[in-house]
Amino acid sequence: MGKFSSTERFIKHVNDLAGSLVKNQRAILLACFIYDNPGFKVEFRSANSDFVESEVHKVISKGIEIWPVNFSISP
Repeated sequence: MGKFSSTERFIKHVNDLAGSLVKNQRAILLACFIYDNPGFKVEFRSANSDFVESEVHKVISKGIEIWPVNFSISP
């Protein structure tokens, strides 16, 4: 079994979602954060950040809407 990559899974899923727009009128990706992230900013860049950012822009241009939602978890 290969190494798990959440980046690869995310890219696969957003591209699958973008591809579904041929059949569907609208596709929304609800991005849930468990912290306050006003303005949908990437605070900590990783080795994959540039690739993910370019893929996100690509699927947005295909009609994907990304809705960020901020949550907090309290005891």
